[in-house]
Amino acid sequence: MPVLVPALVSISAVLTGSAAAAPAAGLRGDPPAYRTAAGARPVQGAKSPSGAPRLAPGTYTDSLARGDEKFYAVHLDAKSSAYLSAVAAPRPGSEVADHTDSLKVSIRDADGNTCSSGGSTAFRGRGMAYPIADYATRRIDGPRTNCRRAGTYYFVVKRVGKASAEGAARWPVELRHQREPGLTGTPPAQPGPGTWSTTAPVPLTGGTKKDTEGGTGFNDAAPIGKGVWQDRIKPGETRFYRVPVDWGQ
Repeated sequence: MPVLVPALVSISAVLTGSAAAAPAAGLRGDPPAYRTAAGARPVQGAKSPSGAPRLAPGTYTDSLARGDEKFYAVHLDAKSSAYLSAVAAPRPGSEVADHTDSLKVSIRDADGNTCSSGGSTAFRGRGMAYPIADYATRRIDGPRTNCRRAGTYYFVVKRVGKASAEGAARWPVELRHQREPGLTGTPPAQPGPGTWSTTAPVPLTGGTKKDTEGGTGFNDAAPIGKGVWQDRIKPGETRFYRVPVDWGQ
């Protein structure tokens, strides 16, 4: 039975000279800020593993100053995988430094060994602020034996940036801890090699355009499906859309 997995698409409007000079009617006003998940709990990360607050599965909010590296404790068993993510959401219109202002995340064991790390998620929008996100995982089938044991691990979130750069405001951060139980019974057979078409899909140009209103982030992303959709976006605004994706797509 096919399973559709929701994927997310985000679109940002870069603020140019012409857009700043004459915003369209109905698009004036400040762009909305990233909307955190309902029920997200405030937490304050520690500067070191000592005193790190414990994150049970769920969603949390914190903030990061430039140069902050914060630690959060997670107790993991030896039967399930863990996924920990961070979304940094500077206020729309705030200043950021392209390529140097970035977000880094990792999961470390009790001895400080890195079990998993994300990439280096940096801004690349001509100094425009928009939500950036990354995640790290602790998989029970991972290559490191020390990372498959039950015990306390640490989710580490760091805001990287030059002290002399523009944009010193704190970034709101949304943290999420999710678990995935391990497989039971006989593992399914591995799928055969897929195929990749080099033919570009035919653009959808006909039919009626459907109206939608994108969300501010992952929590309120607007669902869209096949077809032609239209929306309006303010200069400096980022909008998110939720798209169903099948296996192999």
